Amino acid sequence: MTSLGRDKLESTLRKRFFYTPSFEIYGGVSGLFDLGPPGCQLQNNVVQLWREHFIVEEDMLQIDGPMLTPYDVLDASGHVDKFTDWMCRNPKTKDYYRADHLIEQTLKKRLLDKDVDPLDHKRMEDALATIDGFTGSDLVRTMQEYRINDPVTNDVLDAPTPFNLMFQTNIGASGQSKAFLRPETAQGQFLNFNKLLDINQGKIPFASASIGKSFRNEYRPGVDY
Repeated sequence: MTSLGRDKLESTLRKRFFYTPSFEIYGGVSGLFDLGPPGCQLQNNVVQLWREHFIVEEDMLQIDGPMLTPYDVLDASGHVDKFTDWMCRNPKTKDYYRADHLIEQTLKKRLLDKDVDPLDHKRMEDALATIDGFTGSDLVRTMQEYRINDPVTNDVLDAPTPFNLMFQTNIGASGQSKAFLRPETAQGQFLNFNKLLDINQGKIPFASASIGKSFRNEYRPGVDY
């Protein structure tokens, strides 16, 4: 779909109130939307099709858990330490970029250059093939090696730093019981595995399914970088 076609589709969907930016009369928040009546109906239809296929036809065991998850649960699962993206900031404009995406987009463009040295070409291909496993120091080294700057202003960016994607909150008035809005819906399925096994009369294999909201923070909501 061309950008013109997409703009026309989005304009039509908003005009007919399939969706609208949330809190629009207060300026809105990038990436947050409200569903209107036709949007809600479409969502309900999708959920119904999902249930008919996975729960009814495939006989999966549906489970629904709370949106709040205690700190200890997500600490044990590794989310507290590892559920992060590495971001880098432009110190002049204060804009943020996701380091791995910025590296990927920059190297892919440079690979299109027919004059690039074959050795550099191979090293860039290797970097793209392994970037999912890069540590913070790997990202710093790669950005320095290829002189990767702000794609808009070409300013030198600050070194990448970890950004946890979970929304932290507290349970109770004391504020001592730390928690997070769940970053995924599957946690309840893991925690209730034994109960699901019992209700399935101890028979394996079996499948479980969840549907609902999950919450992940974004340092540049609604932006691709």
